[in-house]
This record gives sequence, structure tokens and C-alpha cells, in this order.
Amino acid sequence: MPKHTVSSSSRRGIPKWLRVTIISVLVAANLALLGALYFVWVGERALSSAGTDEAVTGVLDESTGGDLTILVVGSDSREGLEDLSNFGSVGGARADVVMLMRLDGATNSTQMLSIPRDLWVDIPGHGKDKINAAYAFGAPP
Repeated sequence: MPKHTVSSSSRRGIPKWLRVTIISVLVAANLALLGALYFVWVGERALSSAGTDEAVTGVLDESTGGDLTILVVGSDSREGLEDLSNFGSVGGARADVVMLMRLDGATNSTQMLSIPRDLWVDIPGHGKDKINAAYAFGAPP
């Protein structure tokens, strides 16, 4: 009695287009993960090679238990740039980053608080406006 054989054309399986799609998605996900890991690695190396600032480390001496709170404000001003060909023309200056950073000398820890730049606040002498506009009214001081 002849054995029953199944021809390759009658087999049921995953269609070729689905296999190609799954493999493509997996390859793209792996490339994205490798890119993210590389970005973290480069950032970590940049931060670790920055060194220390004696003014900051002096304040944070463990014997005094000193704390230091720093206001970090980034500006979208184009002042000081020689080549403006890649930037649009923007008048004034607004804060594009507003953060508070607290360095605790007793615990050797750092805490950061990011303040949304579109947060509405009362600006003395100027009424209610977004916090990033306060930078344009008063500048860094």
C-alpha cells in the first residue's frame, strides 16, 4: 500500500508575506534597542568625563552637610551664534528648559524637578503668563 504524502503546495503554514513582516519588525526593534543603548553609553561617558567643580564639591563637604540648590534655565536665544542658517528668526528670548536641581551633601544624592515651560504663573509687574515668558521679561538675573 503506498504511503500518503502531502505535497508542499497543500501544506498550511504562515504566509511568506507575514514571515517577512515579522522578521522585519524584529530586526527594526533590535536596531532601535541597540541605538538606544549606544545613546545611553555615549551620554554616560560624557557625564563621567565632565569632572568635578571645586566650588560645588566644597559646598557639599560631608563635614558641613551642605546642600546646594541650582536653578537650571536654558534659553532659545540665538545670541552668540555665528551661523544662523539652520535656525529660524525668533525675537526675544524664552526659557526652553526650567529645572531645579538639589544636591544633598549629607546623603550624596541629587534630586531634580522639571517645571513645564507652559505652566501659567503670576509674573510680578507683568500679570499672568507662561513661566518661559518670565525669562524674556527679566533675563537671567
